Amino acid sequence: MSDNQDLYTDYALQMFSTYVSQDLNSMHLVLESFKNDKKNTDALFLPGIIYGLLYHMANVFDVAASALDLDVESLLRQYAFDYAIERENLLENPLLNVHKAREMLDKILEEIKSIEDSWNSEEL
Repeated sequence: MSDNQDLYTDYALQMFSTYVSQDLNSMHLVLESFKNDKKNTDALFLPGIIYGLLYHMANVFDVAASALDLDVESLLRQYAFDYAIERENLLENPLLNVHKAREMLDKILEEIKSIEDSWNSEEL
């Protein structure tokens, strides 16, 4: 596919599909393919993926609401209620909890600094 045929929604759907199927191997392959295709150097890639995921989420809500003979607002309200209940469990997920993710990043940065310090002291 040529660059002018690329859509962020395609990449978002790849990510979403592997996440929904809970296929970690495929998720890893998809993320590696993004890196190999130099998507990690595209400043618009992450915003494009986010917008693509929003596009797909809106479409999923439209299709589900239609299949359930509900309006989207009612389905969204029901989803928000279910999310509020599940939110307590999500707080334990270190990839979703902002505080826990920052703590992990701080630990990683401390380790890197410690390694750099030890290299610098060896050079003296």
